[in-house]
Amino acid sequence: MKLIIFTRPVIKVLTVLGFVAIFVLVIYLMSGLPAPREENRVGPTNGAFSIIRPPDWEAQVIYSPADRQYATEVNIRPIRSVGREQRIVVSRLRNPPDMEKLKELKYQPGQFQGQPAMILAGKQKYQYLWRAIFERAGSWYDVMIWLTREEDVPHSDWWPYLTSFRAREVPATEPATMPASIPATFPTFGDIPTGTPSAQK
Repeated sequence: MKLIIFTRPVIKVLTVLGFVAIFVLVIYLMSGLPAPREENRVGPTNGAFSIIRPPDWEAQVIYSPADRQYATEVNIRPIRSVGREQRIVVSRLRNPPDMEKLKELKYQPGQFQGQPAMILAGKQKYQYLWRAIFERAGSWYDVMIWLTREEDVPHSDWWPYLTSFRAREVPATEPATMPASIPATFPTFGDIPTGTPSAQK
């Protein structure tokens, strides 16, 4: 068995290689995301809504039982990641949200895709959250992105992906045969205050 001796020249070479690797990683991370591609559009099988995932990210569709707040969720995350995970979550609510309670939770009236929405943005524990709740095609949706650092999301490379969201009118019920499964790596998101079913339009 050969013994590797870390002499000063060897240590210098390894140090230089380490700095080069870090530099390449930083350049890669700062290079930004490519434009969204339709071939990466994901969503539930009934076509109720969809969104384009970033390249090298994966999506999981979750069909929740009737007693859950969300009828359908699409969880999107990197296939490989190091450290705290960035993710995009798009959900269809069963009931309209309680607007007054959203305001109490610091949501602000704003716009998403040029239409009214309730917006929440800020630091949440160790990550930065941007979130929009809005109505489309007769249903209410929740679009959120979790990032490892604070960003001006509407002026970032993430924005074209978030605004690739599409929705269409669908029946109120979801397929009962679809299993509900939430990956353990995803955190439990805070519930959105909603009105009762009688409050729906």
